[in-house]
Amino acid sequence: MERDNKMIRDLLIQFRNEVSPNDNSVNPNSEKEDYHIYLLMNSKFIEAERRRDMGKVLHYYDDLKITSAGHDFLDAAENETVWNKSKDFLKRKGEDIAKVPLNVLAGVLTAQLKSHLGIE
Repeated sequence: MERDNKMIRDLLIQFRNEVSPNDNSVNPNSEKEDYHIYLLMNSKFIEAERRRDMGKVLHYYDDLKITSAGHDFLDAAENETVWNKSKDFLKRKGEDIAKVPLNVLAGVLTAQLKSHLGIE
């Protein structure tokens, strides 16, 4: 299965908006979503307990929290202007935003955010 950075972004936005300290369990709706939540854990954008009930295909995630690195990525990625400028920049370079390495995407997003804010 291929990584989809748009799904990474969408999941982080969803978690920030829907997961609370009192209700911090997440049940993926598909194998693709399950895999991308695992990738978020693997890249240290979230912390969670990954579990699976006997006989079930999909995992579920308890005690989910967005990390500081996840918030930093999300702060840049959630801005539609910054996201679209990053997409356009990568497209001009012959790359697809859904498939570039996360650390490259984070760098492009940060550069576009700085430009948007007039910092660079």
